Amino acid sequence: MVVDKFETFEREFWRDINTTGDNNSPLVYTMLSSNDSDEFFTETLGSIEGPWSNNNAFTLHEFGCSVGRHLNFVRSKFENVTVSGNDISNTALELGRKTFNFSDNELFNADTFEFIMNASTTGKKFDVLISYMHTMHLNDVFVQEIFPSFIPRMCNFFFCHELQTNEPHSCSRGPGMWYARDYMSMFMTGTIIVSQSNGHRLNYHTVGWKFV
Repeated sequence: MVVDKFETFEREFWRDINTTGDNNSPLVYTMLSSNDSDEFFTETLGSIEGPWSNNNAFTLHEFGCSVGRHLNFVRSKFENVTVSGNDISNTALELGRKTFNFSDNELFNADTFEFIMNASTTGKKFDVLISYMHTMHLNDVFVQEIFPSFIPRMCNFFFCHELQTNEPHSCSRGPGMWYARDYMSMFMTGTIIVSQSNGHRLNYHTVGWKFV
């Protein structure tokens, strides 16, 4: 994978982020309303059939989970879900464990590339994988080469909520750097089962795939 100075800076930005500062602060995340979680999970998952239907047991993992506020919402809505999440900020993970009573096994330190590679090696698989405003911070090489090869083997369903554009190289560089992409064409396999814009965030789009 090609890593340039902007990606290095970006990784350090998220890794070293603390509990004070701007809207990206983990402390701010613990205090946000659950409206976006409710829209993403309740409306999205509630609109389709899956392992979460009829109160069935299922596993759900979130890439770039920060303090785990979405995971906390999920387990409050689905009685038989087993949740987990990875992030590279120890500050966010420790705050999430304390605030939402997660264990070290539920919220743990790993970057998304490391986590995917380890899961591939061990054969780890989830019913659901999610990315909420996280994949847009990963570089093009990672998303174009790693995601299509490994995500369909790691889960039965993948949902992401990201900046959506048809322009292939739309990118903002600096703190909180993001890449806007066409997430509708991310995978050559699987079936798109959800595609919807979210009104309270301009240009954000939720896309879901089914790989089984």
